[in-house]
Amino acid sequence: GNYVYWSENASTGSGYIKMVSVGGGTVYTIANSNTWGYYNGIRGLAVDSSGVYWAVSGNNSSGTDGAIMKLSGVPVDNPALLALTAPTILANGLINAKGIAIDNNDVYWIEPYTAVKKVNKNGGSVTILTSGSVEYSGIAVDATNVYFGVWNGNIYKVPLGGGSSTNIGGGMSSDFIAIDSNYVYYTNVWGGSVGKVSKDGAGSGILYSGEYGGSWGIAVDETAIYWTTCPTCYAPSTGAVKKITKDLNSDTTPPTADIFSINSNATYTNSTSVILTLSASDSSGVSQMC
Repeated sequence: GNYVYWSENASTGSGYIKMVSVGGGTVYTIANSNTWGYYNGIRGLAVDSSGVYWAVSGNNSSGTDGAIMKLSGVPVDNPALLALTAPTILANGLINAKGIAIDNNDVYWIEPYTAVKKVNKNGGSVTILTSGSVEYSGIAVDATNVYFGVWNGNIYKVPLGGGSSTNIGGGMSSDFIAIDSNYVYYTNVWGGSVGKVSKDGAGSGILYSGEYGGSWGIAVDETAIYWTTCPTCYAPSTGAVKKITKDLNSDTTPPTADIFSINSNATYTNSTSVILTLSASDSSGVSQMC
């Protein structure tokens, strides 16, 4: 709860994992692509007490050089030691791996047009939870299900052990998703909207729309929803991190509370995952998919 973690991708293909105190100060680079080989393009980031995890999409032209990486063995709030620790490859040979979510045992990710997969936090055999020729987008996990979006479609859930997936609604592209105990929240990049759908499929609603340039990474806590924006994509100092108060009384009515920017002039917010420290009653799966 003392640090914020994010990923950066350079135009040269280099990737970096960085962290800074929640109060600001020195920015630490705790991993870079020089320490994990030829894999490039960080497309997902998650952190818990066991380590820092990220998805690497690889070189899309060659197809199968994506990977799931882990940095562990030292406290995740000790940047000096993390920077000296070599990352571990949990899974490789992946096709354009994107998004990432974690629970106590496993790491979950998506491979668009291929599958939703998982691997144990210590590595081992990769399990396919569901597969198909659809563009999976966004992933989150709770105690019973894995939730994922489908480009230009709905949000689905599948049991942690795999099996048949269930359509729970949404009705539009869900590029990034996050969850709490009752709902799945999502952003639609090109539609510039933020929405939510009940985990049991009982209702859905658009919470905010009209975000010029798109709504990107998303996270939730007990009272609010946070997302990043990119009015002029890939142009520095045009993005922001925004916040809206949750509507705690209805799963279909948009909130009437404030919508405001909590950090304007952020740089390249579309390439940064939002990670929050949440209470035990809420969990968040944040995927970074640009």
